Amino acid sequence: MTVDIEKLKAAALAAKDDPASPYIPCQVGFQNAATPDVVLALIKDLESHKRMLLAAVCDLGAISEALKADMDDDGDALLGMVIDLKAQNTRMLEWIKDISRTSGDKGAVMGARQLLKEFANE
Repeated sequence: MTVDIEKLKAAALAAKDDPASPYIPCQVGFQNAATPDVVLALIKDLESHKRMLLAAVCDLGAISEALKADMDDDGDALLGMVIDLKAQNTRMLEWIKDISRTSGDKGAVMGARQLLKEFANE
């Protein structure tokens, strides 16, 4: 069932003007609009949104834990950490590329090239 939220909101606001009088047209209009089906549809929608919000918060908590972030960090702080980590990763890959081209140590070159194979395409 699709609920016209704006129409229901307007009826509720109009009924709020004089909630003690069940006989005024706006009160009756709201009572007619707020049928059990409408109320149940709104409750179902609310419960769905609560589940989605809980899932998002749990995911954000897992990301925060993986980043070893402060418990009080918000989404912007976590995003900043991810951006910093990506920048560090780029600098490290460039450094490893330099080693793989310029190092006189054959073991260092082979190790750097192996790291590039593993991490450069991520």
